[in-house]
Amino acid sequence: MKFIKQKIMPFLKTDNSKDIFSFILFILIIYGFFFISGIGCPIKFLTGISCMGCGMTRSYYALLSLNFKDAIYYHPLFFIPPIILLLILFKKHIPENFFKTVIFISVTLFVITYFYRLFFMDTPIVVCHIKSGFIYKFIYKIYQTFSAATTK
Repeated sequence: MKFIKQKIMPFLKTDNSKDIFSFILFILIIYGFFFISGIGCPIKFLTGISCMGCGMTRSYYALLSLNFKDAIYYHPLFFIPPIILLLILFKKHIPENFFKTVIFISVTLFVITYFYRLFFMDTPIVVCHIKSGFIYKFIYKIYQTFSAATTK
């Protein structure tokens, strides 16, 4: 909670839209690199566990094709990020309590939806395959190296 108060909330309080667009551009460049390199989602690549936004890009592709059923299937909360973006862009024209309430409700919905999709839905979109994550493979490789060295 301390991290959110110190790092994230000051960013959201800024009235400088240039900073917001720079941040969004930075995120798009990073994700573009991950997409081009074949990594895809960095969280899933590192841990083998899908993130809360997993399926969001596929949802927007389906939405662009006017395929609402698939858009909801890939991520049922696809409509929230554009709303949040608009709220951030027009923050100085919105009451602070309303802004904070919408952010809180959005985060809560994402967390609830994420855990529901992860534990109760059997879909290939949100998965938990820890052994396919880079961190597990890296640690396992180190373990194999040291266990092989101690058995010689």
